[in-house]
Amino acid sequence: MYLVYSNRAGASLSWNQADIPGLLAKLYTSIRQIRQDLPEITALAEKVAEHHTLEFPALDEIWTLAAHLQSRLLIHLDKEENMIYPRIERNYNALDYAESFSLESLTTCLDFCQHEHSEISDSLSAIRNTTDGFKLPMGACSSWREMYRRLENLEIELRRNFELEEKVLLPLAIQHENERNRASRMASGRS
Repeated sequence: MYLVYSNRAGASLSWNQADIPGLLAKLYTSIRQIRQDLPEITALAEKVAEHHTLEFPALDEIWTLAAHLQSRLLIHLDKEENMIYPRIERNYNALDYAESFSLESLTTCLDFCQHEHSEISDSLSAIRNTTDGFKLPMGACSSWREMYRRLENLEIELRRNFELEEKVLLPLAIQHENERNRASRMASGRS
């Protein structure tokens, strides 16, 4: 898959031009925005459900799904911000092999991310299915339209971040560590 992301200057870069600090900066920025959006989206879902559940019972389920997604996602984002990204950053900035985490540790991070991303993707799919692909009924109020718009944007952003982490960032970090291991072995006279 050919993945393109925008750097801070807005220029599009292909994955093979990506750099770890740039990817981490993009992901940290995205996480800050997601953290800000989640409670607002959940509050919108609650508001819409309270006003329209009698006519559209699925709104109560959407609210429940949004609240579950928020709690699950905040835990996941904490792990990425406080464990995974700093580990990748530390490895990237390590001056020698002794300062870095093992390749096995980075591979474990990739497996962990894929597992959690799969669970969160299931929640996103459940919301998409329950909203009938974010299709609004006739006469939907402005709060309802805003809730669907923001849920759909959240889904797009999360799926893009998952792809960026799984297909670019973590493989790039693993490649970087492989190169560091090779250089360390060569410097010590082993091949």
